[in-house]
Amino acid sequence: MMKMTKSGFASMMRGLRNFSQCFTVEFTKRDGTHRVMNCRMGVKKHLKGGDLNYNPVEKGLLTVFDMQKNAYRCVPLDRVKKARIDKHEIQVVAG
Repeated sequence: MMKMTKSGFASMMRGLRNFSQCFTVEFTKRDGTHRVMNCRMGVKKHLKGGDLNYNPVEKGLLTVFDMQKNAYRCVPLDRVKKARIDKHEIQVVAG
């Protein structure tokens, strides 16, 4: 398992903006519950038009497509605990 800082993980994920393979991310939601999500980035099929009323990057969020719920979701990058990307497990640590 590879360890990565929160800021390093956030930079890596923003750099993989068009990464189209499925990956798993474990994080704590804003209400305190634990969430494991299978998701993808770069999905355009389900867009309904229009823009978000906020900039997700400014709020520290990563917009992904949730493969289980078939809907777009935002992952708070500062609350990610683990991720599994392309057979690599990453543990996100403070720092």
